[in-house]
Amino acid sequence: MSQPDKTFTLINGKRGSDTNAGIPWRNRGFQFGDGVFETMRVAQGKIPLLALHLERLWIGCDRLGLALHPDFPHWLEAFQVNLAETDSGVARIYIFRTDAGPGNYIQGHTDSHCALHFESTPDISANTWLQDSVELRSASTRLTRNKNLAGIKHLSRIEYCLALKDFIRTENTCEALLFDTEGCVIETPHHNIFAVRGSSLITPSLENVGVKGVMRTLISQLIQQLPELSWVETKLFYDDLLACTEVFLTNALKGVVPVSKCNDQCWPEASSVAFKIAHLIAEFTKDR
Repeated sequence: MSQPDKTFTLINGKRGSDTNAGIPWRNRGFQFGDGVFETMRVAQGKIPLLALHLERLWIGCDRLGLALHPDFPHWLEAFQVNLAETDSGVARIYIFRTDAGPGNYIQGHTDSHCALHFESTPDISANTWLQDSVELRSASTRLTRNKNLAGIKHLSRIEYCLALKDFIRTENTCEALLFDTEGCVIETPHHNIFAVRGSSLITPSLENVGVKGVMRTLISQLIQQLPELSWVETKLFYDDLLACTEVFLTNALKGVVPVSKCNDQCWPEASSVAFKIAHLIAEFTKDR
């Protein structure tokens, strides 16, 4: 019996190793970061949060004026057939604009290429949505506000690269806390952030900058099952964050990641709200 592929890529429906399956060097995704992407958890050969990922993908494509190829549903279906032969790992969707005109000029919704990629990752468990705690340290470079790009996951990650250029990550349990140019807490490079104060579950407003994560969206729905907590989306400043009794991070790969320390501020290891949220996520994704 053959072993399932540990990694594979479909480019416009063709295997990445097939003839003519490459991406032209003039592709605008390569030249300008002109596109969107999704990073998705694969468990037991399935993507449990696929519907939410596709919803954000469509929003991003519409925002950038990208027309999904008519064959995209068939390519995605073929990709899922391949995934069914795998176990756990990370899947990615990349949608990027084809050649659209001279320089930066584009007109309306233009055609796009699609790359679908899977990579086996043994440390992702189908049943684990609560991770070990991490520490936060403030990054000095600020994210620029831009409502046109806020919320979506676009390919141009240069601001995040700049924010981390001078950030020294001494170990994998440390994450960079990112602020915008007005000093508001926004996110980490790979997570949304939540804080608990009294009966409020607080998360930063991302109307001007930041990525509206798929897990963040799911939690906004699941919190209705926790009547003792109310969802609060607002400006969150650093002092407000430190005044909270519990802080945790979220993303679609790891689920919920408690925060034990932010610079000099420490929180207790017991994270009751994080545990409850992770349990709700596990129940939601069961059998999906």
